[in-house]
Amino acid sequence: PWFDWGRGAPAASLAADNFSVRWTGQVQAIEGGAYQFRTNSDDGVRVWINGALVINNWTVHSPTIDTSPVITLAAGQRVPIVIEYQEFSGGAVLQLGWLRPGGAWAAVPVAQLFSASPPAVAPPVASVPGTSPRFGSATAGSAFVDPIAPGQTLTGVAVRAGWWIDSIQG
Repeated sequence: PWFDWGRGAPAASLAADNFSVRWTGQVQAIEGGAYQFRTNSDDGVRVWINGALVINNWTVHSPTIDTSPVITLAAGQRVPIVIEYQEFSGGAVLQLGWLRPGGAWAAVPVAQLFSASPPAVAPPVASVPGTSPRFGSATAGSAFVDPIAPGQTLTGVAVRAGWWIDSIQG
């Protein structure tokens, strides 16, 4: 994901403050070796790679960079990735980058993000506008309201969006 909503809402059906988003899918390594992941977030963010919590800054903060420990991946390996984001108030930013072996920090390419599997039933109720490092301004596919647990949300509305090949660019 690569979003900067400013002080606005990600969709007309959501308030500009007090919403959360969960992205689930897979990330694929380009080459084998040591990777690090980095987020730029305003406000809370958590990232799990292959089931391990690697970034955990679930606080109210202005745009802040958080970096994971080194994660070793094989060339072409796909591993599960989960990103949770919470907008408490003010500006709203969530950007995911990585440091590839021998490379420089860059946005994770959309081509390296995959859905674990398409949801059985996913009626869209909101499109999430944002920016994609590959396509510039874009609508990041379909999003749908999905409580974190039955009867619970984090603060406000929880929204889940998955990566679907050629459907979600974010």
